[in-house]
Amino acid sequence: MRTDAAEAGSPALWALAGRCADPNPNDWPQDLQRRLGRRPRRLGRWAERALHGALCCLEATGEATLPGDAALLVCSLNGAQPTLRAALADLAQGQLPLPYTFLQSQAAVLLSVLAAHLGWCGDAQAVARRDPLALLHAQLIDAPPGGLLIGWVEEAAPAVGLPPGAAGACTWHHHWLRWRRADAATLDRPLDDVPHCRDLAPADLWSPALTHLRT
Repeated sequence: MRTDAAEAGSPALWALAGRCADPNPNDWPQDLQRRLGRRPRRLGRWAERALHGALCCLEATGEATLPGDAALLVCSLNGAQPTLRAALADLAQGQLPLPYTFLQSQAAVLLSVLAAHLGWCGDAQAVARRDPLALLHAQLIDAPPGGLLIGWVEEAAPAVGLPPGAAGACTWHHHWLRWRRADAATLDRPLDDVPHCRDLAPADLWSPALTHLRT
């Protein structure tokens, strides 16, 4: 659905209400358990990491959950590759992967995990796209009234020679951004001074200095 501002040809203004990004605390699994009030069950590490990032981002906005008229988007080029590789290794040895191993390798399952633990029901997507700025621009143009929660979550393969579960066995890259509609009257600068998505370099998207965007 296009915004009224977009239909009229005037720019839409977005405020970055909260963010969560690298570096990851070493105790994030324990922090996730604290936030949920219990240990998460039958979730792959990728889904757990995404859930932790989403909860931290919403905490930064002061929201307990997403409003029903907001959109949720998760982007990942690799998805749950370590889990997928484990399933393929089982097949190579003539064993069928366990059902939950297979489910944990599917990116779309993450959306139901996030919805369930956020107590939320709405528009959610899992995508793979290399250009984060183009992705964000496309999503903000068509974002619903409740805005957008968008995350990029990547899990790298274990380093060679490290046993599973060892410190440093997997590396992570994650960014979560919560965008809400904003009123130009509340800005402390002219609207023309707010950057447009097309004016940013990829690194600018993760900069703490970024507070508003035009689309």
